[in-house]
Amino acid sequence: MVHDIQIGTIHVGKINLMPKPKAIGKYSGFEAIQQAANDPEAVKRDFAVREEQMWSDFQALKERVDALWEQPIDLLSRLLYKERNSLLLQNTICG
Repeated sequence: MVHDIQIGTIHVGKINLMPKPKAIGKYSGFEAIQQAANDPEAVKRDFAVREEQMWSDFQALKERVDALWEQPIDLLSRLLYKERNSLLLQNTICG
């Protein structure tokens, strides 16, 4: 995936915090990030460790992509093995 903008981060020592997905809209500008950095409650509520958030986002993406394949796989399986669709079976090793 390619992004054309950079998400604002808060640096706490060697830890980088980024907005959680539910709060990312509130922190689209540099000023909002700066204000949040000075508000411990906002940091606790709206930010996560960048690497942990990226891992969580990647896992969610994988689940969504896997879910996209469920219907086509189920339909193809039904057509090939249950209904024994002759058109599909002509060019497969299932026939």
